[in-house]
Amino acid sequence: MNSMYFFLKPKAWALIFLIIGFSSVTFANEFNENLARTIETRSELYNLQVRLIRRAQNIRIAHYNFSNDNYGMAYIDELIRASLRGANVYLIIDSLGVILNGLDSSLRKTLKKAGVKVKVYRSLNFSEPDNMNYNRKRLHEKVFIADDYLITGSSNIGKWYFKEDFFVIDLNLLIQGPATQLAKKKYDELFNGPFSKNKPQSLDRSHDFLVKNQNNPTLISRTDDFTEEDFKNLVNLNEYHSSPLKYVSDTPSKETGTLGGEILNMIRSAKVSIKMISPYPFFPDRFKALLKEKQKQGVKIELLTSEPEHMRKEKEGIYGAFLDQQEYYKRSKISMYAAPGLLHAKILIVDTENIYIGGHNFDILSFDFNLENGVFLNSLSPVARKILAFYSRQKVSARPIIMEGVPIYDEGDLKPCTTPPINYFPNKDQEEPVNNHHRCKPYWPYYPNLSR
Repeated sequence: MNSMYFFLKPKAWALIFLIIGFSSVTFANEFNENLARTIETRSELYNLQVRLIRRAQNIRIAHYNFSNDNYGMAYIDELIRASLRGANVYLIIDSLGVILNGLDSSLRKTLKKAGVKVKVYRSLNFSEPDNMNYNRKRLHEKVFIADDYLITGSSNIGKWYFKEDFFVIDLNLLIQGPATQLAKKKYDELFNGPFSKNKPQSLDRSHDFLVKNQNNPTLISRTDDFTEEDFKNLVNLNEYHSSPLKYVSDTPSKETGTLGGEILNMIRSAKVSIKMISPYPFFPDRFKALLKEKQKQGVKIELLTSEPEHMRKEKEGIYGAFLDQQEYYKRSKISMYAAPGLLHAKILIVDTENIYIGGHNFDILSFDFNLENGVFLNSLSPVARKILAFYSRQKVSARPIIMEGVPIYDEGDLKPCTTPPINYFPNKDQEEPVNNHHRCKPYWPYYPNLSR
């Protein structure tokens, strides 16, 4: 065999070196060809995820927001049934997300009894004041992997993200290829890592605990004649395009190779324009400084965000944090637009050439604390062009924001808040939250100082 290589002609050697060189560059840049398409409606996302769960043998899900509502319970029903038929089902949920969204210990025990492997990321610890930075480090990834299909983007699990008549606007990707394999590897590292905790439960293969879910109106019928051809049409392989893309996922340490670092490098590369979609535009100072530097270089910056009133509907504290940024936006000369709804997508477009889509909010929590993931593409990709079209549609339906016109609270009517809106643990033995909402000027101590 070795002697055969010795007698290769010079042109053959040149071809081999070209192939090896191209492969090494591709690996170094981590851009690989994948099949990918956008998922632009909530009903399509829900239907697709349910059908994939019903077919898959290996299911991996990691989410911050997993709501205890009709859609969340229907989702749990699907995961339980998949496990009972012998599928390997893995679920990582964030401990703060568990508290805020009601996926309580009894539901987690039900999942575990059915054989679903459930872990909770970074249990909260309020016993010491110094633990606040630890508690801020949340699992904010949006990962759904069913066999060789990856769905990622900005949607969480619950009626806000699946029900068509809600005002949340998201964008997600369906991917098949090397990115899916990398996402599996990253997921398994996280699932088996030190920050994902598990309390083993005894296995119960009975169906008794499924009875209460049978009348859930969001359950997709199991008796419909859903054929292989129907599945192909749902996945919509005709819409798939071969796209060079890069999947990036943070490590819990957030010290090397962070998603935030990739995003900052994208911003630094801007020559003409920077366009962002962010539902929570509370930028850290170093991000603001970089944007200002690019503006001095003649780069135009646009920001699409949610209507302030929709921020207020989602969380009073988020709205309050937005109001705290008013002076910055008045001075920044960033062109701001408010979409008619809660624009929950997170997108960055630089020079209409380089694109990021994922769960990163471009705020200090995403940069310095939260575990985030996302996908980078370039404009040569047909999928990237779909994302550009999505951005254009949102801008057409949006209105310019004039910061002086943003509604504010009547300062005389409200007293400052000095505590979070939810008193998470009145005593260390209490597992479930106690609602402690009170009428006051919004204040969210979960957000740290932005000067980082």
